[in-house]
Amino acid sequence: MSRFVQLLKGSLARHAVKIDIGGTQVTLDVRPLNTFELAEVLQRATTFAASRGVTSDESSALYELGLHVETLAAACVDHDSPEDKPTRYFDSAEQILSSALLTPEHIAFLYAHYEMWADECSPREKELGPAEFMRLIASSHGGDIGPFCSLLPGTQWACFRSLAALYLTSLKDKSSDTSPSSTQKPTSPIQ
Repeated sequence: MSRFVQLLKGSLARHAVKIDIGGTQVTLDVRPLNTFELAEVLQRATTFAASRGVTSDESSALYELGLHVETLAAACVDHDSPEDKPTRYFDSAEQILSSALLTPEHIAFLYAHYEMWADECSPREKELGPAEFMRLIASSHGGDIGPFCSLLPGTQWACFRSLAALYLTSLKDKSSDTSPSSTQKPTSPIQ
């Protein structure tokens, strides 16, 4: 489906996500939230944190958890529901929190998919030009994660894809050498 068609659908644009929940492979869809829904999610995340004695500061882990589960309760829809009338996959944020099958990793996985899809449906620019990409690489070289974290999720993904393509190309170039050592399997520098 083309990007423009997804933009026209707005908050009805859906993306299928496959996830293993309790040993069962499940397919559900994520969709971007509209402004009204986002305001409600933010309000409920603030209430979630406050009810646990924490301020709704965005750096609070409890606020972030509340934001994630409230977002997923609104943004995850039944894959088989009609496109024009999506049915929520989860009944509530409380259902997500109280489920013995949904670990923090499940929540993080689904929220990452939500962020990526919402970013994909956004009209904002996600691709970095060559100069911006090189500045990001140079600033990250010393171990500063700040520049990477400041990018939108879609831009992070675009950067990762670009680096993966460069890395695979460099491995291919090394494996095409005609020297006797070219028969050795390339190894990843990341162990």
